[in-house]
Amino acid sequence: MDLTSRGEYGYATSETLHFPTDDLGEEHKIIYIKEEMSQSDTYDEEENSYIYEKSSKYVVKLEWVDHKLKPEPSVFKENP
Repeated sequence: MDLTSRGEYGYATSETLHFPTDDLGEEHKIIYIKEEMSQSDTYDEEENSYIYEKSSKYVVKLEWVDHKLKPEPSVFKENP
């Protein structure tokens, strides 16, 4: 599930969730992935755009325990 995907000149970010039944999912876990990319100096003539390079990737594996997500999403949102 794509939560957010946005791009500005020279910078792009993406957030996704993967559930247990997804191809990238794991049993009993929800996987949150945030990727940030920056534009390189390489221009792709075929795509007519600059190539983005991954500058960071943040992955959190959440579990449903006692009717709550662990770790609490508010904690990793504030401290990626």
